Order: sequence, then structure tokens, then C-alpha cells
Amino acid sequence: MPKFTRPQSAYLQVAVDFGYMLVAAELLFGGGGYWLDQRRGAEVPWFTVAGVLLGLAVAFYSFFRRMGVLERARRAEAARSGDRRGGQPR
Repeated sequence: MPKFTRPQSAYLQVAVDFGYMLVAAELLFGGGGYWLDQRRGAEVPWFTVAGVLLGLAVAFYSFFRRMGVLERARRAEAARSGDRRGGQPR
């Protein structure tokens, strides 16, 4: 089994969290839209479509926000250590 360094494991954790967030957001917002469509007796499932799109937007927003936090932390660590390349891997 490969050993991961701390930065690699942080990025791996973000990827795993994104998967869970995507599923949860789709179930919550897509399911809510489906429920609304069923209650209204809609012929065209606009609330379901809107819920799925909103769930995707929420999941991607969360992902990019977490990636931004990791990148800022990586750059700050590189600045503290005096790495002129910005902490880029070799």
C-alpha cells in the first residue's frame, strides 16, 4: 500500500469529501425537487432539474472553496520555508 505524504493525503481527503458532498447534495436538492414536482403534479419536472443543478453547484462550490484553502496553506508553508518555486512538487 503506498504511503502518502501529508499534502497528498490532504488533497486525497478533499477528493473523497467531494464525492460524498456530490451524492449528498444531489439526494437533498434533487430529491427535494422531485418531491415538489410530485406534490404539484407537474408534467415537466422543472423542480427536479433545478434541484439537480443546484446540488451540482453547491458541491462544486464546496470543492473549489476547500481547494483554495489548501492552496493558500501550501503557499504560506512554502513562503515560510523559503521555497522559491512556491512549493511545487519536483
